[in-house]
Amino acid sequence: MSATPRDLPLEKTVEEFLVSKMEERLRRAHKKPEWDVARVSPSCKVVLARRELDAADCRLAEKRKEQRKQRALLDKQWEDLAEKEKALRDSFTRFHSFLTENELKRERASKKLQEELSLQEHRDLDIAAMKSLPIGRQETIKKLDRIKENMDQHVTDYKIYEDFLKKVVTVSKFNSIHEVLNRYETLVATRDELAARQKRDLTALESERSEMAHLSQ
Repeated sequence: MSATPRDLPLEKTVEEFLVSKMEERLRRAHKKPEWDVARVSPSCKVVLARRELDAADCRLAEKRKEQRKQRALLDKQWEDLAEKEKALRDSFTRFHSFLTENELKRERASKKLQEELSLQEHRDLDIAAMKSLPIGRQETIKKLDRIKENMDQHVTDYKIYEDFLKKVVTVSKFNSIHEVLNRYETLVATRDELAARQKRDLTALESERSEMAHLSQ
């Protein structure tokens, strides 16, 4: 517990009083009057104003530089969107042309194949009928030879369509021509689905392009 002034000796109390008065006098002696405080001259104010103006110009230049970067980035994104849109349109056009061309080939090949099968069936019936007729063997052989020649010619004429379907089977790893025809139906359905998807993608691209145009203004 600290001692009170009443508990201290008289000499100690007087000493502390004198020290406190001396410290107060020193503080007053070091305090400057208002007329002695340094004031900012007009020329200094001009220098400070110029410094602030230069700093503001620097900040403005940085902002403009950043704005140019942002504009360049927006322009690049705009170009990328345009390229993607063009690639999407070109891809759909090529796919549509591919399906259209193969549809025509498939129809021609299917028609010729059916004609050939029907012709072979009729020839088989003719041969069976001739074999049952009571005519000379030599005459029958001649007629059969003519029929065979006609059939061979038809086979040669229509072989290109058969080869086309077989090639499709080989390249596409199908097991039969019927699988090719079934696959065609699937491709048509896929084309319709891709057309709908392309429409949605183009709509999304147009929306994004409009948004970027609004941002770049």
